[in-house]
Amino acid sequence: MVYIKLIVVFLLLMQSPQKIRVSSGILSQFRNCSSSYYLNNNECVSRCPPFKMSISNGFANLCVKENEVTSCPVGICKNYCYKFQCTELCPHHTFNFNSTCLERCPKEANFITTGDCEENCFSAEKTCHKECPEPYNYHLNTPFFTWCQRKCPIYTHVNNFTCELSCSNNGLYLYNNTCRRTCPDSNRLVYLHSSKFNEILMCTNHCVNLVLYQNRCTTKCPKQTILHNGSCLSSCPTTHPYIYSTALRYRTDVSLNQSDLVCVRDCGLEYKTLNFTCVVECPIPFFAHGGLCKNECTGDKMYHIQHFRKCISSCPLSFFLFNNTKICYGNCPKDFLYTFNQTCYSECPETAQFVIEKEKGAFYYNGILYQSGLYYECVEKCPYLYFQNKCVTTCPATAKYQFNKTCVKNCSGDMPYHLTKRELFYLEKYYCVAVCPVYVVKQSSICTSTCPVDALYLYNKTCDSMCPFSQKFAMKKMSFYECVAGCPKLSVNNLCVEKCPDMAKYQAGPVCLNMCYGSLSYHYTNTTKTRLSYFSYTTETNYYCLETCPKNMFGFYFRCVTECPKTTYHLQEKCVYDCPYPFQYVIATELRCTDVCPNNTVLYNRTCMSFCPDKMLQLQNTCVRKCPQTHLIYTQNNYTGQIRNFCVSICPNSSYKLQSEKLCLDKCPQQFYIDGRECVETCPRYRKLINNNTKECTARCHDMYLYFNVCVEICPTEAFVYRNICVIKCPLSHSLKYFANGDTPSKKYCVQKCPTHAYQMDDSCYDVCPNSLLLYEQHCVKTCPPSRKLVDVTTNRCNAKCPKDLVITFHNKCDKRCPAENQFIENGSCVQSCPTHSRHYYSTSNGYLCTNSCAGQHIAFEETKICKTKCPNNRVIVDGVCKLHEKCTNHPFIKDTPKGRVCGHGCPEGKKLYGTKCIWSCPHDLYVFNKTCVQECPKHAPYLWKAFGATIPRECFSFCPFMMVVNGSDCISIIECVGIMLEKDYAIHNGMCVKECPSRMLRFKNSSCQYISEFVVPIVICFFITVGCFITIIKMMSLKIKAKKTMESSQNADQCMETRQNRTSNTTSVAHETEVKQTFLGNVVWNSALDEHI
Repeated sequence: MVYIKLIVVFLLLMQSPQKIRVSSGILSQFRNCSSSYYLNNNECVSRCPPFKMSISNGFANLCVKENEVTSCPVGICKNYCYKFQCTELCPHHTFNFNSTCLERCPKEANFITTGDCEENCFSAEKTCHKECPEPYNYHLNTPFFTWCQRKCPIYTHVNNFTCELSCSNNGLYLYNNTCRRTCPDSNRLVYLHSSKFNEILMCTNHCVNLVLYQNRCTTKCPKQTILHNGSCLSSCPTTHPYIYSTALRYRTDVSLNQSDLVCVRDCGLEYKTLNFTCVVECPIPFFAHGGLCKNECTGDKMYHIQHFRKCISSCPLSFFLFNNTKICYGNCPKDFLYTFNQTCYSECPETAQFVIEKEKGAFYYNGILYQSGLYYECVEKCPYLYFQNKCVTTCPATAKYQFNKTCVKNCSGDMPYHLTKRELFYLEKYYCVAVCPVYVVKQSSICTSTCPVDALYLYNKTCDSMCPFSQKFAMKKMSFYECVAGCPKLSVNNLCVEKCPDMAKYQAGPVCLNMCYGSLSYHYTNTTKTRLSYFSYTTETNYYCLETCPKNMFGFYFRCVTECPKTTYHLQEKCVYDCPYPFQYVIATELRCTDVCPNNTVLYNRTCMSFCPDKMLQLQNTCVRKCPQTHLIYTQNNYTGQIRNFCVSICPNSSYKLQSEKLCLDKCPQQFYIDGRECVETCPRYRKLINNNTKECTARCHDMYLYFNVCVEICPTEAFVYRNICVIKCPLSHSLKYFANGDTPSKKYCVQKCPTHAYQMDDSCYDVCPNSLLLYEQHCVKTCPPSRKLVDVTTNRCNAKCPKDLVITFHNKCDKRCPAENQFIENGSCVQSCPTHSRHYYSTSNGYLCTNSCAGQHIAFEETKICKTKCPNNRVIVDGVCKLHEKCTNHPFIKDTPKGRVCGHGCPEGKKLYGTKCIWSCPHDLYVFNKTCVQECPKHAPYLWKAFGATIPRECFSFCPFMMVVNGSDCISIIECVGIMLEKDYAIHNGMCVKECPSRMLRFKNSSCQYISEFVVPIVICFFITVGCFITIIKMMSLKIKAKKTMESSQNADQCMETRQNRTSNTTSVAHETEVKQTFLGNVVWNSALDEHI
């Protein structure tokens, strides 16, 4: 069989000049170009080259050669063959036919299958057939091929087993793969569905990313219609009354591409409102007044600028009013050039008679140029000076003296003196003064600040022709000289100066000289730089006469220099032409005379040098032409690249000895090996092995492998490691070949059995299975067994079922996410859609998971069946479903929850109903009745109760709560009415707090009102008891008087006893009366409180 395949390949190569390249990898996928471009050599081009023709295969536009041979021999490749190159998968733009990837199916096999993909199948696996296989029983005829489908796509009409792309006589509209003359009531809306092969009208129950117009879903509203809430209307509703043109393009809260006009709640800050239309600018003859367009400017914005139609509250600073109009002009008219309070006049008013002449420059205002012009500002008084009612900043030459802000020709009166001042920029000003200032000299009636030409020296405030000897130095003061006893800095010819002039530039103490002499004979020049900024500095040079030169300088012909001339040498801070004894040696690098050479230098021809000249050898600290016989030559290259040769008795540690040449080398020559610190041609017998990396002689290989007397770090490609030896063939005892680190060919071993972590295939072991192989238990296999047919694409491992975080995509693959064409998950597998229309789905990391209902934190969306955790604010939740409504229809209340706005029948505990919303507390201007916010209390509950801590009464009651009483329309506590100690002048009557008790009632100690009749019977009973006792006492006393006088003592005793009994009886009556009163008052308070609670 192998020979037959080789013969077929040979014959194919003889027929075609193309070569077959075998590759175990996957071809890089080709691009998917747009519909107007063609794919040419994996590049998208607008037109094909001249030697290629352009075709379309139904999935891509291609550039192909007319007679190009692309079919490969059957079985030449393991998987697929594309243009004589083996690959694991066919490129996306090709079809599989007999394991060959073709850009078009052959005519005899023009039936294709794409798996479960129905429409956008560019990336799906496409296969050519001679007829549709099972279960692909439905035929879709396209201009390119016949498409075999499991079921007809949604955009086709099913006719037996044919999927038709258009509706002919059966009707205009497609619904459930059937053409109908009208759409059913459940899906009465119509939209135009576009696919790769057709455009057809389909029935639907809602418009997705489209707008509704006359029961049709369209991409854009027609002209003269307005978009509102996804519908095209003839006029806007009252909630959104304004018309906004999408051509303005500034708003982000409306759809800009679905209609020319949109209904909005307001025009926003960027636009004006004109007849319920949003405009950028108000047209003529309207004026912009805030956000509105009005016929004229009124109210707080009654003015407008000339040429502009915007109302303003006042004219800007550069504009003027004129002739009692409300227009702001940029310039006053010709005959009205006088201005006062931004108004143009023909002359100044009486209250502002002074005039300031002003020049108004040309300026731009909102793109309009206003010309320059002269005008006169009227003021009540001049800010500086005035001359003939005209405000000026300087007096004219005919009246140049200032006298009390007035310009006069001559000074007189109490200010008779004429004073001239030089002020800013040396400008002269003239003043009238009463007394000349102390710093000027008085001459007649003129005060001057400078001495005359014939007397330039000022001494004792007097101008003179020269200074006196006691103050012989002259100091410059502007245009004259002041006589002083000494100069503060320097002097030249008795004239004080800040710096010596060029004619006498040398400083000898405080005196400037033209040359140095005497004890200060050395001339020294010092230049300093002072930085002015980061980019500039100033330079100053001073000259001095010194006794000796400064430190680090040298004397040369009575001048101080920083360096001696090239022909001289340094000697004790002086420059000399020859070095005298005992300083006869010269340091070459410093040109300095010395008595002995420093360290790190060598002596050559009376010169101390850093190294010997070329062709000279360094022997200790001297230079020689030839080394002694006992020494070797050692050559050294320093960091500057300078080569130096030394005579050494022993080679340094960093070099190797080559005895035959009397040399010390940094490394041995190519043909030599290293034995210790010596270069040898052959290694000695006791160190015959050679380290391949260092070329050192060694007795054994350390951490390396032996390969023909050479120690290597890695065995050659064709060799295997066996007991630290590189062998070409593994021995029978270790016949298995172990490829460690399968990704890189670093090491291969001979082993008896595979390591525990490795995988076996035939007689080889791998850490990682080679490409195109799969992991099954501890083996590498080409295909998974039926018991574990699912392949984990993340690990290439065969599994009986997919791991929890993976799903079944296609071809028994377990992947992290479903592909775009099958993005729904049903029972762990990726499908094109959920099985039934009643099923829901929600988004996961793997795709959209199909479910019977949205559970937990998820909510179902009415039209899409998708489950989400949040219902948007423009929707409401009704019975657990997120619906596209702004208001609740059958549910009066809206509750704000983390999931969204929920329609309900009542507010939760603690909240109050406010309109259609449930809130924690009512607004301050409303009251609470039955957990509802009301504007006023109902008649059957007229009393307001103020809860503890509240500032105003909030809740309506029919009766005041327990321990509360009525006070007008409020409920207050009993303590608030009568006081905590009953100290207030109020009483409680029938649960009400009253100022006075009603007639025939009295206020008792417990502050309650009681009728007088309730106390009459007890009072009468007590009265009669008292009278009866009194009569009894009188009768007993009369009987005792008539008794025998002889028994007076006993009678007196009896009388005392009777008296005591009477007192006891009286006391009992009073106590009984008090107990009755207290019991009665307690009953009144308790009954009153009980009535209030009821």
